[in-house]
Amino acid sequence: MRLFVLSLLAISFLTVTSCSKYSDGPSISFTTRKARLCNDWILESYFRNETDKTDENQTIKLVFDKDGTYSKSTVTNFAGQLQGEYEHGTWQFEDNKGQVYLYNGIDEEPIHVYTIKELRRKRLKLEEKFSSIGVTNTYQFVIF
Repeated sequence: MRLFVLSLLAISFLTVTSCSKYSDGPSISFTTRKARLCNDWILESYFRNETDKTDENQTIKLVFDKDGTYSKSTVTNFAGQLQGEYEHGTWQFEDNKGQVYLYNGIDEEPIHVYTIKELRRKRLKLEEKFSSIGVTNTYQFVIF
């Protein structure tokens, strides 16, 4: 009987750890995806077509709120002058596709469609594809 229980646990563990909703993990989480996403994030790195384009003179913050709103700020230090860009709107998950859509409240279509590659309590990795121009942007955020 003990061997049967151990075998059952091993099979369950392999089944749970082998399938993940997001390609870069985690395999299992006891926190909902909404609870993990709703946070204050700061950009750690940015890649365009796998080339690192992280700019040390730029700070990007992305905030997802539980009420379905988001805000994004980009502050650039250009020749000692700070320049800011801001956007805000609403967000929603695209069920079963591992995507999050951002809307500006004006257009009916989303202004950003991010594929969630990693969604952890303290790490977020998003990918945005522009097929028409052959560009894929990958953003890695951490909590600030």
